Amino acid sequence: MSTPIQCPICAGTGLVSRPPWIAGDIESYTTSTTGPYPCNACGGQGYIMSPPPIPFIGKIPTAADYNDGRLPDGTQARKDNPK
Repeated sequence: MSTPIQCPICAGTGLVSRPPWIAGDIESYTTSTTGPYPCNACGGQGYIMSPPPIPFIGKIPTAADYNDGRLPDGTQARKDNPK
């Protein structure tokens, strides 16, 4: 189940000082409108919903689960670790 968490962009205020049409890496800009502006990440609500947890389906297989060190497709598992 998702739970609400504080928006990391606006720190829960729902407002930001930079206009939404200005990219975050722009150091200076000129605009004819005054802020603050609604936060685009949370829609001005001040919170976002956390993603639901990933369901655990079952046991994660290990090399011991395969007969003779073979993978499910029948190929032999590599014993070296190439870089």
